[in-house]
Amino acid sequence: DRLVSVKAFAPATGEPAVTFRDDKSFIAMLAKASKVSMAVTLVDGENKQTLVYEVAGFDPVKWTAVKKSKTAAK
Repeated sequence: DRLVSVKAFAPATGEPAVTFRDDKSFIAMLAKASKVSMAVTLVDGENKQTLVYEVAGFDPVKWTAVKKSKTAAK
């Protein structure tokens, strides 16, 4: 297992989502991974958890990128 740090954030608008600063690099790493672990701090700012996702079988050819909003580009 190799540990790689990636910068991400939750949208300020409150959606239950994670946005990666460099999504292209994340998708490239995801294609080679079997699991992704994320250390997160919950909304209350106090509780921390580690989320683990099984991602083996991810096919980047089937990935459809989400268009960036104008506010995200600022």
